[in-house]
Amino acid sequence: MEGGIPQGHIVLVCGETGSLKTTLAWNMLYHFVKEDAGRGIYFTLEQSRQSLTKAAAKLGMDPVPLEDNLAIIDLAFLRRVMKEKEKKGGMDWFLSISAQIRAYQEKGKFDMLVLDSMEALYA
Repeated sequence: MEGGIPQGHIVLVCGETGSLKTTLAWNMLYHFVKEDAGRGIYFTLEQSRQSLTKAAAKLGMDPVPLEDNLAIIDLAFLRRVMKEKEKKGGMDWFLSISAQIRAYQEKGKFDMLVLDSMEALYA
């Protein structure tokens, strides 16, 4: 991956459970921000912010020193709440998450985004 991901491109990281997809995506985002290439947002749909931060720190990629330019958005809890409302005929959580991403994009809040995981997005 010499040179990283070209600006404006979408990369899908896929594989079996336990194949380190989250670690790879976090590594790319963390180093992008650390090297002052821009701002990043990590949307997690399954893992809590606390769990992700703890795991990243154990791997030497602690997000705390970069928090001015690296945000972790914990949608795991929100996703569960929205799924309950969806069962009752209420909110469409997929559209809500899409709207939130667009709002961050319009405000220039990120240059790189990770959405983890696509499987959870469609679950």
